[in-house]
Amino acid sequence: INAEYMGFRSRGPTQQKMQCGGRVDAVRFENASADSSVERVAVSTSCTTGDTWDGTIRVVLARDVSAPNNSTLSQTVACGVPDLAWIPTAEGNRVVSAHDDGTWAVWTATSGVLHNQCEDDSARTDCHDDAVLALAVHAPSARLLTASSDRAIKLWTPLESLTSVQTLVGHTGPVTDVAWSSPTSCVSVSQDRSLRVWDLAANTATSAFSSDVRLTAVDSCAHDPTLVVVGTEDGHVHVFDLRNTRQPLASRAAHAVHVTSVGFVPAAWGTTGGIAVISGSDDCTVAVHGGDGLALQRFRYKHEATVASFSCSTVQKGVFVSGSWDGTVAHHTLDS
Repeated sequence: INAEYMGFRSRGPTQQKMQCGGRVDAVRFENASADSSVERVAVSTSCTTGDTWDGTIRVVLARDVSAPNNSTLSQTVACGVPDLAWIPTAEGNRVVSAHDDGTWAVWTATSGVLHNQCEDDSARTDCHDDAVLALAVHAPSARLLTASSDRAIKLWTPLESLTSVQTLVGHTGPVTDVAWSSPTSCVSVSQDRSLRVWDLAANTATSAFSSDVRLTAVDSCAHDPTLVVVGTEDGHVHVFDLRNTRQPLASRAAHAVHVTSVGFVPAAWGTTGGIAVISGSDDCTVAVHGGDGLALQRFRYKHEATVASFSCSTVQKGVFVSGSWDGTVAHHTLDS
């Protein structure tokens, strides 16, 4: 690998790798400390035991992802863990895990203590009816969004109880991803082939964009809330301006098949040359795209199986991690 990207150049094919048991489903940078030596990454893995899935949630130091035994958190649950998120508290950040049985849990990142959970039992009836596929946290207010195969999105608040206070219904297929677009709105994509923008105060949505193919991933732009990036099942990446979603601002046939994850390059990286996004795919690659209309591929790294997730550091310029169903987490650094 010797690809250029927005004035960056990769260090080469010597990225650190964490070898995990089972497939890696989610990786998430904490992005809470300006000290890169203590920056942490949450990792979820899943493996089969007979006819059932078991999941593991770990927290490791980003500077040494190749040493999973140094985890400050390592917990196993009797289900798959499709997604993770960090949620801030006065006592330090905690990790939220999404489960494929319709539940979620909140863990203390330093000790692995279970802080809170949504269990589908007689005492709690606000859980999803099917797998929780995606999480999104609004850090300033510590509110949580969950997207599910049951076609619904739920808003949970406040932090200490994480009670479901709102259910967004309108998609006609599994909701594959969700992201905050402002403190009062969010965006979601679904197997019903639509991108929807939700007004949380009004509890309503517009079908912002309808596609000929299923939409698989979405993310909002932290430094420009009018922008969202969407991935599709046929390998395309589209960037939309939420003020006019009839046509994408930019599009790229980024991968050969299903896009699993998308996101904008952090503003902290100091990139130039227009919009820049990252995407992962079932074609086993994670790639960086930029330039006018996303016309340029700036970086590509190939795993041995589906790239399920990636996450960028906002502390270290040009640093991101990618997690794959090949059981590895790769640590990438793009040098200036």
